[in-house]
Amino acid sequence: MGTRDLIKRYFLRLTAVILPAGTLIVTVLATLMMVFGYRFTPFVMPVVCLVFGYFSLYVAVLEKRRARFYFSGSFLVMIGLLLLLIDYGFLELKLQKLWPVLVLFSGIALLPAGINRYHRAHPVYLVPAVTFMGLGTVFFLFTSDVITVPLRSFAVWWLPLALLPVIGVFLSSYFYRPGKAPPHDEQS
Repeated sequence: MGTRDLIKRYFLRLTAVILPAGTLIVTVLATLMMVFGYRFTPFVMPVVCLVFGYFSLYVAVLEKRRARFYFSGSFLVMIGLLLLLIDYGFLELKLQKLWPVLVLFSGIALLPAGINRYHRAHPVYLVPAVTFMGLGTVFFLFTSDVITVPLRSFAVWWLPLALLPVIGVFLSSYFYRPGKAPPHDEQS
């Protein structure tokens, strides 16, 4: 075994410790920031996210066909860049209202993971990605007061109307089956 293969093997073993630890650190720091309003020294959280994100992306490139590394790397890099923009003052976004953006980022991060895994946009990754991006966008519009109607009253009035086409498609696909005759009563 060559020196390069030995370094690669030890590096991949090191990732088994560093990536879960990095995820734990980012989760604890984000919880302290969002729930308890704790403020860190500027640029600590973005740098931590960017370091672990780029490390994860490096491992994803090194170890081919590892979708989880592409997902975690791109997700952490997007969070790090967003937090850098907030720390520099380019965005006036309160951290308590940041959670819909994280949902949106998780949907965006699923796309490169799925493309890496299947070498094309596969429904296993594409459907959750589009769902997360849609939900993140809708929730962000409500939490940032772009839509001034409360989410609860919006859901009470508009959700049943949005579900009518879904119910119609389900019923039409259930009752209309090409090539099959509709059931009928046989009289003896």
